[in-house]
Amino acid sequence: MPISSSPVAALEPRDDGSRFVWRAVGFLVAACLVALGARYLIIDAIPFLTDISSGKFGRYWPRRVWLLTHIVGSGLALLVGPFQFWSGLRQRSMLVHRWSGRLYVVGVLIGGCAAFYLASHAGSAPSAISLGALGVVWWSTTGMAYAAIRLGHVSQHKEWVLRSYVVTFTFVTTRTLAELGILPSLGRDPYATLIWLCWSMALLATEVILQGRKVMARRGAV
Repeated sequence: MPISSSPVAALEPRDDGSRFVWRAVGFLVAACLVALGARYLIIDAIPFLTDISSGKFGRYWPRRVWLLTHIVGSGLALLVGPFQFWSGLRQRSMLVHRWSGRLYVVGVLIGGCAAFYLASHAGSAPSAISLGALGVVWWSTTGMAYAAIRLGHVSQHKEWVLRSYVVTFTFVTTRTLAELGILPSLGRDPYATLIWLCWSMALLATEVILQGRKVMARRGAV
């Protein structure tokens, strides 16, 4: 049996009909994620930038500068992150791709710094630990993506960028699930539990997909 020329080729659907279905599913998933991200920015993030009042910030009022810094950094990462996955843009202008990647890293660094400070003033140990762990995972996945591309490991860079953006999207999924009323079922410190669940389960699903593709590619190459 001939060996496939590339792992990607081994994973591609064998007929045009199934290829169209997979592309349509991918487009719908991407559209839903973009819609959720846009909703988060418009409803949850931007109002903090336009209404700087004690009533809006609540218990975060004494640390409003740090919260605003976190919102700006994470919002920047959330906005420019999708450009890293736009293959058409990468093919047309590698310069734009690189600069959007740099902006993404800057957003993660800024948002992460503020997140660590907010975690140290979270008020409870579970909340502090969950926010701190999220910051560590956020910086670690982004740092690995940056290190991989600096060393010329393009495929590993793509995987780590995906993991990093999955963690970035935790801000969206956490707020969305909280608004859907899931918090009362999560115990004594529900928000801390929800943060853990959102990034850990999302990363697990991402890893299963990434490694599953490799397993299937090797199987198809035999």
